[in-house]
Amino acid sequence: MVRGQFFLALLGVSIVLSGVVPAQAQFSRDGIFDYRWDVSPPIELITTIDIQKALIWAGHYNGMADGSFGKQSRAAAIAWQEAHKFPATGSLAQDQIVQLFNEGMRSRDAAKWTLLVDRGAGVVIPYPAALTNFKSVQPTENGLQYVFEGTVNITVMLGRPVTCANLDALYNKEIESAGPERQIVYQARRDNWYVVSGIYGARRFYTRAECRSSGTAIFAINVPGNDERLVTVLFAAFSNGVSVAPALRLNAKPDLATQAPELGSVVLDASSHPGARVIGTQRAAIDPSGKTIGAKLALASGAELRPQDVFDRARGAVYVVKPDDTTQGSAVAISATDLLTNCHVIGDAWVVAIVRDEQTLTAEVISRDKGADRCVLRSTVTLPSWVTIGAYADVKVGERAYTIGAPLGLELTLAEGLVSSKRLIVLNRFVQTSAPISPGSSGGGLFDA
Repeated sequence: MVRGQFFLALLGVSIVLSGVVPAQAQFSRDGIFDYRWDVSPPIELITTIDIQKALIWAGHYNGMADGSFGKQSRAAAIAWQEAHKFPATGSLAQDQIVQLFNEGMRSRDAAKWTLLVDRGAGVVIPYPAALTNFKSVQPTENGLQYVFEGTVNITVMLGRPVTCANLDALYNKEIESAGPERQIVYQARRDNWYVVSGIYGARRFYTRAECRSSGTAIFAINVPGNDERLVTVLFAAFSNGVSVAPALRLNAKPDLATQAPELGSVVLDASSHPGARVIGTQRAAIDPSGKTIGAKLALASGAELRPQDVFDRARGAVYVVKPDDTTQGSAVAISATDLLTNCHVIGDAWVVAIVRDEQTLTAEVISRDKGADRCVLRSTVTLPSWVTIGAYADVKVGERAYTIGAPLGLELTLAEGLVSSKRLIVLNRFVQTSAPISPGSSGGGLFDA
């Protein structure tokens, strides 16, 4: 077994080959909190991001759900523990995590939290459907305007000529508009965005602007100011939910869809979870989450290995995948039975061949999330070697990175580069690398040293 010396990212050629995200970015969700559950999910499925989102909806956290459990997250955990008369340690026990998860989920569902996705323009707008309704999207002189009406008011403006070059002017104008009726209580300006929030009469407002070379998106929400918890929850959830594509497409025809939390569906091993059952509807063919409880996270530790040592320790986990006689890609074993690959490698196949060292095994496709291009395979026999998965927050820009895959069917090919950047783009997290990736390497591993 290969222990936690590696981080692993699926090598989707269409995403990371040139370091450029396709213009028509995929919209997907991060973490299991974004789904609806009839019963509590297994504790091993709940991530740090899920805990932060639950703390937001429980009314104790107003930061970003980024997977980094720092001082602000710990303070929120202490506040939640104190509210429930637990010892205020900041470290949540397993039963507390489950209780918090369920509490946050009930609060989210009571608000009927929904995402309005415009794939045409490239924006995601979150809103509480219990408190407001989407009315229309209208063309303006310089772009588009999205209008909501209800107890909570939301307005989103996409437009030119405001771009990153003159975002300071827009930010200063926002600040200068303060007066007796409009008090600013928080403001922040960073890189390609700014945030301003405050009090306007009897209501509270929050404005977030994000610029792109093609224009700027301005998200504004205002809420009755007589419920401090409601203000805290909605502002934090709204800030975490808005998203803008790398390039705004202001002339595109709106392509609107609403996404409410779907029913989570996991298949559990009854031997490790006595009394386990399928949550949600029975899996008619393949579980749609693209996840497996076999995945284990590990932080980087120890001295860096030489390239030949990285290859020796990781090679046993990398396989060639053959869904048919003419198509092939790569996959990486992440447990004694489960492998990860890209969905575009296997298409609609249910069963695939996995090949290593001239030995051919059979694997079933057990989970498929086409939006995230992430599929899980399950071998019919026990695999001899596998790797753990590194936490996204633990990946460092500038560290060495190695790809191991099967370019053009050439089994176990090693290439070296650097982690060029980490990016969060329209609800997707990306690791950008300079390590060469060729056709056939899709689904292979990106490893650290």
